[in-house]
Amino acid sequence: MNLIGDLDGTLVDSKVEILRSVELALRYAGVVLVYQRAKLKVGSTIDVILRDVFSPDKLQNEKLLEVVHHFSKRYDYCGFELTSAIIGIEEILKAPQRFIHYLVT
Repeated sequence: MNLIGDLDGTLVDSKVEILRSVELALRYAGVVLVYQRAKLKVGSTIDVILRDVFSPDKLQNEKLLEVVHHFSKRYDYCGFELTSAIIGIEEILKAPQRFIHYLVT
């Protein structure tokens, strides 16, 4: 059986880590969360997440790029202490004779 998956949400649960990094990046860039029009949700790229959450008049392109920059610096070097393996994934990964694994990210 072939298994195709990506890292975030398939092998690891990084939601808390991503949301924390977004919140810190917004704070560092001086963006006030009071102006958000929707809750932060993971799944898309950071720029899409931010465009979904803030209207263009509250997060203009230059400021969006600044937040993306701060997010990348934080998330890429965060240590991933808040990220954990998806429950049950270890059993699947330990059975290579049953599955051919493909990681797409």
